[in-house]
Amino acid sequence: MLHSSHGVAYINDTYKINFAGDVSQGTFSDLFFSFPVIHHVNEHIEILQDNRSSFNDFWKTKYSVSPGTLLSMIPELSDYYELVTGTQSRTHPIKISSDWDRVLAIGDGIKQPSKVSIEQSFPGYEIKNIHGKATLHIQNESLRNIRATLFSDAYGNLWYIDNPFFPLVLPEISVHFLLLNVFSNLTTVQGQIVAKRYQRFPFLPIKVKIQSILSPWITFH
Repeated sequence: MLHSSHGVAYINDTYKINFAGDVSQGTFSDLFFSFPVIHHVNEHIEILQDNRSSFNDFWKTKYSVSPGTLLSMIPELSDYYELVTGTQSRTHPIKISSDWDRVLAIGDGIKQPSKVSIEQSFPGYEIKNIHGKATLHIQNESLRNIRATLFSDAYGNLWYIDNPFFPLVLPEISVHFLLLNVFSNLTTVQGQIVAKRYQRFPFLPIKVKIQSILSPWITFH
């Protein structure tokens, strides 16, 4: 295990990273506690989400997470993640109606988070399944109290993330920090192992090559 002043501990043998709980404070914890309110905004809605309840949850549990779990939370990598791993990512697109009857729809009509996950994220809201999407009527004044993990993609679209850390809600920047930290800790020796794997199977289809290269990091959930 590699400890650092960044408020996380990298586990070299399993490629996982520990944070929160009894892990020493540092850059990561400072970053997390900088967001008592998480601001989500796009052309359809603005949400100021009160995240102070997560501050207490941060100290209650130590989390050990793999790069694969973190990558499954990135909207831009959704299709790529599913191609490589053969499993569903944790990202689900959000559509918000622009008329007076504000409806928030989560999912693409084929896949959606579990009802339990949605109910935890939106306490007090009535959740309905309409056309394969989890839908709820929203009121701006009560959105402050939601416990949802919401990220934005490069185009400003909102995504619902099936949160593996609930009740802890991480701001999007915190997840990117964890990803940067875990990949920066991959040693030169591990990089050489990956290169040798690739060279041993030059005849394999590209999908199998990708799986062979990345499997130590992306198959842990």
